[in-house]
Amino acid sequence: TWGRGDAVEQALREVEDSYGSGKSRSIRALCWFLHWGKIGGNTLLAILGRTHRGGALYKSLYVVYYGPLFLIIAVFSRLLGLFPIVPVWVSAGIGVVLTFVAGCWIIPVGFLGVLASLLL
Repeated sequence: TWGRGDAVEQALREVEDSYGSGKSRSIRALCWFLHWGKIGGNTLLAILGRTHRGGALYKSLYVVYYGPLFLIIAVFSRLLGLFPIVPVWVSAGIGVVLTFVAGCWIIPVGFLGVLASLLL
């Protein structure tokens, strides 16, 4: 369903019933964030694997823009495997930092999308 449709809406209502309105909005935002990461990562892998059918300019710009973000995520994921089990607050802190790092790449594109929607 790619994050849309009746089944998703029903699941989100169940989340809201279980966790309340505020937490359910956070959960929904996290789901969209992870969905963006999946699509972005798969697009990057398709470009690097030479299976993406987009134009050369698009693919070049995509790799230049998003490549560093996914490199940071990949390196950090490898480093996490070296650490022992950490307290929950450390894991939560790492999640917050990675979210802000990823946000540095998402926000500019979002602003461009808003600007384009206003101008077109």
